[in-house]
Amino acid sequence: MLLRPLVAALLALTMLAGCTATTSQTTSPTTAATTPSNTAGSPAPVTSSKPACGVPVKRGIWDSVLCADGSPNPAVRADLTARFPTVMALPANATWTMVVETMCTVWTGGADSYQFAQAYEFKRAEHGWTTFRPAAEIPEMLDSEEDPCRVAKKSQGKLPRHDCPMPMRMQNGTLRPVLCDDGSPNAKIEDDLRASNPRTMALAADATIDEAIAAVCSDRRRGSNQIALSAYEWKLAEQGWATLPSVEEMNRMIVDEDACAKVAGSGLGQTAEMTKVSITVDDLELTYPSSAPGYYTASIRVTTCSKEPVNVGSIPWTMITAEGTSYQPVVPVEGNPFSPRYPSGKDLSPGDCASGWLHFELPNDSTPQTAKYTTTHGDNASWTLG
Repeated sequence: MLLRPLVAALLALTMLAGCTATTSQTTSPTTAATTPSNTAGSPAPVTSSKPACGVPVKRGIWDSVLCADGSPNPAVRADLTARFPTVMALPANATWTMVVETMCTVWTGGADSYQFAQAYEFKRAEHGWTTFRPAAEIPEMLDSEEDPCRVAKKSQGKLPRHDCPMPMRMQNGTLRPVLCDDGSPNAKIEDDLRASNPRTMALAADATIDEAIAAVCSDRRRGSNQIALSAYEWKLAEQGWATLPSVEEMNRMIVDEDACAKVAGSGLGQTAEMTKVSITVDDLELTYPSSAPGYYTASIRVTTCSKEPVNVGSIPWTMITAEGTSYQPVVPVEGNPFSPRYPSGKDLSPGDCASGWLHFELPNDSTPQTAKYTTTHGDNASWTLG
């Protein structure tokens, strides 16, 4: 009887030991799993993936397109994409050849080399193109005599368009630049020059100095001295005229030496072709006496034909003596044999002509030398009388 309670006690002890072992087995993995994190210390704080970028400032170009850590600044992406879409679309696996080809496409569009370099710098940082040339070297490479764009275009026999920036209209009406960086004529302004300066732009390769002066003077009357000289500069570069005046010399001849007046009419019987009219002075007559003692009357016969509606009269006319004095037309004395008088204030339609005599009273000791026609709209001419 004493044995049964003893077996029961031993069985209870065995079950208690099993429970303890099970508890130990189920809790020990938790202990083992949590121990390494406890020994490793507290977890590292979570950091933002965004770089610390300041606010960029644009003064023609951005002060910086990168953040302090060298990553691309997202604040400038939209601006760079708008100006250089092909550059900003370059993929991460782009080759240097692809970059150069894109560079030439963008550069021929007239973009400034430093602005282009910033777009390239952005993409270089974005894609990690560490083996490509640094952005700081791009402007010098593009502006050098043998940049990759120039070499590629030369091989095709074409002028690199990046040598010719997009033209701008100046306040004086001219388009600049007239010439490319390499001295060739800027093709971007050719059509404009042909429209405003037809005679100069039509000059042939074998044009003489007289033909060049006559052409520039004719176009000058259509616009201005600066616009006409722009066309002459363009043709000078195109034709390579070594024997014709430089632009500076042509300007001096026209402005200081009155070359246009000398060419326009030349002498009696010559016709001056101008923008609004063509005029011929074909006779000079001297009569005595005049309306004042010590003077005589010099009369010239003038024929004016209009090319567009115009009002003609005596106001644009002067006569210059050999002594250098200018005289205005006068009403002739009664009985002057040279008539009819040249009309005053007469309207002419295109194709109409008016003819008559203009009279000038000159001192008895003077000699008529030049008849000169000058207007405010640029039609000017002169005729040598003696």
